[in-house]
Amino acid sequence: MQYITFRLQTDCNQTFHSPSFSIKYVLYFLYFYQRGGQSTAHRRMALKILFVTLPRQLSRGEIKEVLFKSPPITFVWLAAFLKEAGHDAVILDGYSKALGKDDILDGISAEAPDMVGFTSFTCEYPDVIFMASAVKGRFPGMRIVIGGYHANSLPEDFFVDAVDYVFSGEAEESLPEFMTRLEAGRTDFDGLSSLHYRNVVSGEWVSNPKAAFIPDFSHIPLLPYELIDGIDYNTWWKVIDPKKDRYMATVTGKGCPMGCSFCDISKTEGKRYRSMSA
Repeated sequence: MQYITFRLQTDCNQTFHSPSFSIKYVLYFLYFYQRGGQSTAHRRMALKILFVTLPRQLSRGEIKEVLFKSPPITFVWLAAFLKEAGHDAVILDGYSKALGKDDILDGISAEAPDMVGFTSFTCEYPDVIFMASAVKGRFPGMRIVIGGYHANSLPEDFFVDAVDYVFSGEAEESLPEFMTRLEAGRTDFDGLSSLHYRNVVSGEWVSNPKAAFIPDFSHIPLLPYELIDGIDYNTWWKVIDPKKDRYMATVTGKGCPMGCSFCDISKTEGKRYRSMSA
């Protein structure tokens, strides 16, 4: 018998048993885990985005196999909203697979997406800019979209030639609408919260207001865990034997009321912890 270890993830990266954790969500997870990813609704897919995680020090060529491989749950989370809107989303976990620049470029070529998405902590900023430039060098017409914690606080750092769009703040609602407009050939992005983009006439960057925090998570679609199947993820608090156990993360909520000086969660995702209903 195999056992599945859950990490109940909040934006503070704490591990605990939350009274607000949705048992229903765990049952959904187990159902789709057993189904092996056959749960995605059969519908016409519009634009395709490839989310890519990057190894640390990629820009220096110092790529090493990592000991702790944590699932890119943010990309899985966003992919759920995109698929619900009829778009296609794929994940290339270059971080867990310790992929080099050429491996990532080959992976992009194999998937042939309409755009490539990166996320960035501040420590990853040089690697994201490096890889975005490499993607543009090999695929000049590829759209590049950036999000993540560094983009939440300093989106202007990504106003560079290699980047086309930046999201700062929650993009669960605006990203699917953004892709829908692109699929329709539209270049007007008025009203798309949290989006930064270049004006097609002036070439100047335009910044839309940040999105309001999602108050209710009861409508969250099921997460497509099949997008990251096949990688032996593990925890950072205990050793897992992938031959016996399998590990996966999920999301129970967002925000934090603590306001620690070294952390921007309360700024970027709210001072109130927003959880799923039971």
